[in-house]
Amino acid sequence: MEIGSFIIQFALLLIVIMIVSRPFFEVPYRGVRSMDAVSFSKSERKKITVLITHQEQLAERENELENDYQLGKIPEDYYKYAIGIILEEKAEVMHWIEKLQNDAILKNGNELFHLEREEEKHIELMISEHRKKRNEKVIGFCSKCGKPVQKSDQFCARCGTQL
Repeated sequence: MEIGSFIIQFALLLIVIMIVSRPFFEVPYRGVRSMDAVSFSKSERKKITVLITHQEQLAERENELENDYQLGKIPEDYYKYAIGIILEEKAEVMHWIEKLQNDAILKNGNELFHLEREEEKHIELMISEHRKKRNEKVIGFCSKCGKPVQKSDQFCARCGTQL
Protein backbone atom coordinates (compact mmCIF):
# COMPACT_ATOMS: atom_id res chain seq x y z
CA MET A 1 0.00 0.00 0.00
CA GLU A 2 2.84 2.39 0.75
CA ILE A 3 4.42 1.91 -2.68
CA GLY A 4 1.08 2.48 -4.44
CA SER A 5 0.45 5.77 -2.62
CA PHE A 6 4.03 6.86 -3.31
CA ILE A 7 3.56 6.22 -7.07
CA ILE A 8 0.28 8.14 -7.13
CA GLN A 9 1.82 11.09 -5.27
CA PHE A 10 4.81 11.08 -7.63
CA ALA A 11 2.51 11.02 -10.70
CA LEU A 12 0.47 13.93 -9.31
CA LEU A 13 3.67 15.87 -8.63
CA LEU A 14 4.82 15.33 -12.23
CA ILE A 15 1.47 16.51 -13.58
CA VAL A 16 1.57 19.66 -11.42
CA ILE A 17 5.15 20.41 -12.52
CA MET A 18 4.19 20.00 -16.19
CA ILE A 19 1.19 22.31 -15.83
CA VAL A 20 3.12 24.97 -13.93
CA SER A 21 6.13 24.91 -16.28
CA ARG A 22 4.11 24.91 -19.53
CA PRO A 23 4.08 28.74 -19.98
CA PHE A 24 7.87 28.79 -19.82
CA PHE A 25 8.17 26.50 -22.84
CA GLU A 26 5.52 28.05 -25.12
CA VAL A 27 6.48 30.57 -27.79
CA PRO A 28 4.51 33.80 -27.24
CA TYR A 29 2.09 34.89 -29.95
CA ARG A 30 3.46 37.85 -31.89
CA GLY A 31 0.53 38.75 -34.11
CA VAL A 32 1.23 36.81 -37.32
CA ARG A 33 1.84 33.14 -36.59
CA SER A 34 2.54 32.07 -40.17
CA MET A 35 5.26 34.68 -40.63
CA ASP A 36 7.22 34.17 -37.40
CA ALA A 37 10.21 33.03 -39.44
CA VAL A 38 10.42 36.51 -40.95
CA SER A 39 11.79 39.21 -38.69
CA PHE A 40 9.51 42.23 -38.56
CA SER A 41 10.36 45.54 -36.98
CA LYS A 42 8.12 46.61 -34.10
CA SER A 43 6.27 49.10 -36.30
CA GLU A 44 5.71 46.50 -39.04
CA ARG A 45 4.42 43.99 -36.48
CA LYS A 46 2.07 46.59 -35.04
CA LYS A 47 0.75 47.54 -38.51
CA ILE A 48 0.14 43.91 -39.45
CA THR A 49 -1.58 43.20 -36.13
CA VAL A 50 -3.89 46.21 -36.63
CA LEU A 51 -4.65 45.13 -40.21
CA ILE A 52 -5.40 41.56 -39.15
CA THR A 53 -7.72 42.81 -36.40
CA HIS A 54 -9.50 45.01 -38.95
CA GLN A 55 -9.75 42.05 -41.33
CA GLU A 56 -11.38 39.95 -38.59
CA GLN A 57 -13.85 42.75 -37.83
CA LEU A 58 -14.78 42.95 -41.51
CA ALA A 59 -15.36 39.20 -41.60
CA GLU A 60 -17.67 39.50 -38.59
CA ARG A 61 -19.57 42.33 -40.29
CA GLU A 62 -19.87 40.25 -43.45
CA ASN A 63 -21.28 37.31 -41.47
CA GLU A 64 -23.77 39.54 -39.65
CA LEU A 65 -24.89 41.11 -42.93
CA GLU A 66 -25.28 37.66 -44.52
CA ASN A 67 -27.36 36.45 -41.55
CA ASP A 68 -29.56 39.55 -41.61
CA TYR A 69 -30.16 39.13 -45.34
CA GLN A 70 -31.02 35.43 -45.00
CA LEU A 71 -33.46 36.23 -42.18
CA GLY A 72 -35.11 38.91 -44.32
CA LYS A 73 -34.14 41.80 -42.03
CA ILE A 74 -32.60 43.84 -44.86
CA PRO A 75 -33.64 44.27 -48.51
CA GLU A 76 -31.61 42.73 -51.36
CA ASP A 77 -30.44 46.03 -52.88
CA TYR A 78 -29.02 47.23 -49.54
CA TYR A 79 -27.38 43.81 -49.01
CA LYS A 80 -25.65 43.93 -52.41
CA TYR A 81 -24.45 47.49 -51.80
CA ALA A 82 -23.16 46.81 -48.26
CA ILE A 83 -21.52 43.47 -49.10
CA GLY A 84 -19.73 45.14 -52.05
CA ILE A 85 -18.25 47.78 -49.74
CA ILE A 86 -17.17 45.18 -47.17
CA LEU A 87 -15.55 42.95 -49.81
CA GLU A 88 -13.67 45.90 -51.34
CA GLU A 89 -12.38 46.90 -47.92
CA LYS A 90 -11.37 43.31 -47.13
CA ALA A 91 -9.46 43.11 -50.41
CA GLU A 92 -7.64 46.35 -49.62
CA VAL A 93 -6.71 45.15 -46.12
CA MET A 94 -5.46 41.83 -47.52
CA HIS A 95 -3.40 43.74 -50.10
CA TRP A 96 -1.69 45.81 -47.38
CA ILE A 97 -1.01 42.77 -45.20
CA GLU A 98 0.54 40.96 -48.15
CA LYS A 99 2.59 44.02 -49.09
CA LEU A 100 4.02 44.36 -45.58
CA GLN A 101 4.82 40.65 -45.43
CA ASN A 102 6.46 40.65 -48.88
CA ASP A 103 8.50 43.75 -48.03
CA ALA A 104 9.76 42.06 -44.86
CA ILE A 105 10.60 38.87 -46.76
CA LEU A 106 12.40 40.86 -49.46
CA LYS A 107 14.34 42.83 -46.84
CA ASN A 108 15.35 39.63 -45.04
CA GLY A 109 16.20 37.96 -48.34
CA ASN A 110 18.46 40.86 -49.37
CA GLU A 111 20.23 40.71 -46.02
CA LEU A 112 20.82 36.98 -46.48
CA PHE A 113 22.02 37.54 -50.04
CA HIS A 114 24.57 40.14 -48.87
CA LEU A 115 25.77 37.79 -46.13
CA GLU A 116 26.21 34.99 -48.65
CA ARG A 117 28.14 37.30 -51.01
CA GLU A 118 30.45 38.36 -48.18
CA GLU A 119 31.04 34.71 -47.30
CA GLU A 120 31.83 33.92 -50.95
CA LYS A 121 34.30 36.82 -51.12
CA HIS A 122 36.01 35.55 -47.97
CA ILE A 123 36.31 32.06 -49.46
CA GLU A 124 37.71 33.44 -52.73
CA LEU A 125 40.27 35.46 -50.76
CA MET A 126 41.32 32.34 -48.84
CA ILE A 127 41.71 30.41 -52.11
CA SER A 128 43.82 33.14 -53.69
CA GLU A 129 46.06 33.31 -50.59
CA HIS A 130 46.47 29.52 -50.71
CA ARG A 131 47.45 29.70 -54.39
CA LYS A 132 50.03 32.37 -53.69
CA LYS A 133 51.58 30.08 -51.08
CA ARG A 134 51.78 27.21 -53.59
CA ASN A 135 53.91 29.27 -56.02
CA GLU A 136 52.83 27.16 -58.96
CA LYS A 137 52.96 28.48 -62.48
CA VAL A 138 49.94 28.94 -64.67
CA ILE A 139 49.85 26.15 -67.24
CA GLY A 140 46.81 27.20 -69.22
CA PHE A 141 43.35 28.67 -69.20
CA CYS A 142 39.87 27.33 -68.53
CA SER A 143 38.19 26.29 -71.77
CA LYS A 144 34.83 27.66 -70.61
CA CYS A 145 35.58 31.01 -68.92
CA GLY A 146 39.24 31.72 -69.74
CA LYS A 147 40.51 32.01 -66.17
CA PRO A 148 44.17 30.96 -65.69
CA VAL A 149 44.58 27.52 -64.11
CA GLN A 150 47.50 25.93 -62.31
CA LYS A 151 48.97 22.48 -62.76
CA SER A 152 47.38 20.98 -59.60
CA ASP A 153 43.88 22.36 -60.34
CA GLN A 154 41.22 19.77 -61.11
CA PHE A 155 38.39 22.31 -61.49
CA CYS A 156 38.23 25.93 -62.60
CA ALA A 157 38.05 28.25 -59.59
CA ARG A 158 35.66 30.65 -61.37
CA CYS A 159 33.12 28.44 -63.19
CA GLY A 160 33.76 24.97 -61.75
CA THR A 161 34.41 23.26 -65.06
CA GLN A 162 36.40 20.05 -64.73
CA LEU A 163 39.83 20.48 -66.30
